[in-house]
Amino acid sequence: MLTSRERKLFLSSVAAVVLLPSTALAADLPWITEKPRPQAPLSSNFSLEVFTGYLTGTVEQAAYNCCGEQFAHTKWKIDNAGIVGATLGYRWDWLDLRLSGWTVAWSGNSSDSFTDAIICDLGCRTRVNWRNDKAKLPTMYQIDASIGINIYQDTSFTLSGLAGYRYLRVGLKDRGSRALFNDVLGDLSDLPLSSSYDQWWHTPYIGIGVGYDGGGYRLMAEVIGSPIVFASDRARMNSITADPNFIYYSNYISEADYQTWMVGATIGGEVRLTDALALTGKAQYQYYEARKDKATIKGACCGTVAASQSGDLSALTLTVGLKASF
Repeated sequence: MLTSRERKLFLSSVAAVVLLPSTALAADLPWITEKPRPQAPLSSNFSLEVFTGYLTGTVEQAAYNCCGEQFAHTKWKIDNAGIVGATLGYRWDWLDLRLSGWTVAWSGNSSDSFTDAIICDLGCRTRVNWRNDKAKLPTMYQIDASIGINIYQDTSFTLSGLAGYRYLRVGLKDRGSRALFNDVLGDLSDLPLSSSYDQWWHTPYIGIGVGYDGGGYRLMAEVIGSPIVFASDRARMNSITADPNFIYYSNYISEADYQTWMVGATIGGEVRLTDALALTGKAQYQYYEARKDKATIKGACCGTVAASQSGDLSALTLTVGLKASF
C-alpha cells in the first residue's frame, strides 16, 4: 500500500508525462485544432506596372453639308509614336481592381494625313486633294478604370467578367501640307494649307477575360465592347487665298457631339523574374465607329454650311514593362 508521500510522487510523475508533451500531442489529436494563421496584409495584393511601347493606328473625319454631300474627308495615319504608362492593381480573392493610363511620349513626324475637300472659285466647285507626311500627333492619351469579378477559378485557370470606363483623347495637327495637282486649278503646291482635328471618347464598357497561371509565367486575354460611346470632335481649317478673287478654303471651326460604339481586345503575358518582380508584354487594339450627326458650325465654305460630321478611330499599342507586387 502506498504511503501519502509515495502517492504524491506518483501523481506528479503522471502529470509530467501528460502535460509536458502536450504541444506535440495536440497536433495529433483530432478534436484539438491549431490556431488560425494570420492573414497576409492587404498591401501584399497590390501591384504596380510601368511600361513603354509603340502606337499605330488611323483616324478619319468626314464633314457633310446641308444636302448630305461630303464636304471634306481627312484620313490620318499614326505611325512611329512611342508611349509610356503605368497600371496600379489590387487583387483580393475573387475581385480585381485596376487603374491604368498611358500618353504619347514622343512622336516626331508621327502622322501621315490625306484630305479630300471641295473648294470653290467664284461659283466653280471642284475637289482638291492634299497630303502631309510630316503631320504631328502632339496629344493622345488614355485613362482606364475597371473591375473584374471571377466567375470561375481553379489552380491555374481564371474566367472573369469585366466592367469599366475608358477615356481617350486625340489631338492632330496638319501644317505644311502640299496640294496635289488639280485638272481644273493646276499646280497648287505653293498654297499654305493647314488644319487640326481633335477627338474625345468617353466609353463605359463590359467584357470578359481569361487568365492562365503556369507557375513561372502567366497569360491573359480580354475582350470588351460598348454599345454607347459618348464622342465629341472638333475640326479647324485655316484660310487659304491665292488672290483677292479666288478663295480656295474658308476659315471655320466645326464641332459635333454624338453617340457611337466600340470594341477592343487585349492579349498579354508576364514572366516572373523574382517573387515580387515580373517582365510584362501586351498588345491592345480598339476601334470606334463613325456616326454622322449634327455639328455646331462656326464658319462656311462656298456659302454651304457643313451640317454634320463624325470621326472614327482604330489604334494598336504594343508594350513591354516591369511589374512589382507588394
